[in-house]
Amino acid sequence: MRDGEAADIVLALTQHVEALKKEIAARREVERKLVGALKARDDFVGIAAHKLRNPLNVFHLTLQLLYRMPNDSVSDIRGILDKLRLQLNRINSLVDHLLSVTRIRAGKLELHLETFDLGELIKEVTHRFAELHPDISILVRVDGRAAGIWDRFRIDQAVSNIISNAIKYGGGRPVSVVVTVNERLAIVSVRDHGIGIAPEDRERIFDRFERATSQSNTEGLGLGLWIAKRVVEAHGGRIAAQGQAGRGAVFTMHLPIAGAG
Repeated sequence: MRDGEAADIVLALTQHVEALKKEIAARREVERKLVGALKARDDFVGIAAHKLRNPLNVFHLTLQLLYRMPNDSVSDIRGILDKLRLQLNRINSLVDHLLSVTRIRAGKLELHLETFDLGELIKEVTHRFAELHPDISILVRVDGRAAGIWDRFRIDQAVSNIISNAIKYGGGRPVSVVVTVNERLAIVSVRDHGIGIAPEDRERIFDRFERATSQSNTEGLGLGLWIAKRVVEAHGGRIAAQGQAGRGAVFTMHLPIAGAG
């Protein structure tokens, strides 16, 4: 065998070995991502099961109490029914979040567009929260008629998630919701006076499973703001958070009047 032929064989073998090394490295990277995805799935299922179990337990125990009460305890029964309604709302919210995550991840977040007044929808949402949280002052101001073309259910979901977040981290202090409109945009701002947001966390809190605080007793799956951002972006809009740690936060949605981009 000539020296040139031997050199060609060595070069070919070297290249083959390098290609194998790259393929092995690529496969290991894929395996690493799969392991991470499986862990995220398992964590998500565990969190979801835990969060769903709590209101279901309360619901079960309350029903047991209801069955044991005398027939003439009408006023007491009304209070128990109100508690049951609250737990059902919590369960419905969690299930909606789970379904929304599935649709968004699968790229199947379809929008059913219709024309409606955003200001009126905001009033409906805040009234709903006021009934659920009578101890918290929720102030609403609508400047002008904010009529546009959006998916009513999804916008309701996004706004509800933001207001729920403000109540959750607002420390029981007043929450204000302001709606303004110009020629092309409807703007919804939700302000609370709670724990606030550190500058380095303003983007992180819109990620999946992220929260403003790591406290384990905080209600929710850490999905509300992530879903709200995806809904707003699906309409061609944007959402941003401002605030300082310990000084409250402001979440602002910018929605094109014409609807989805």
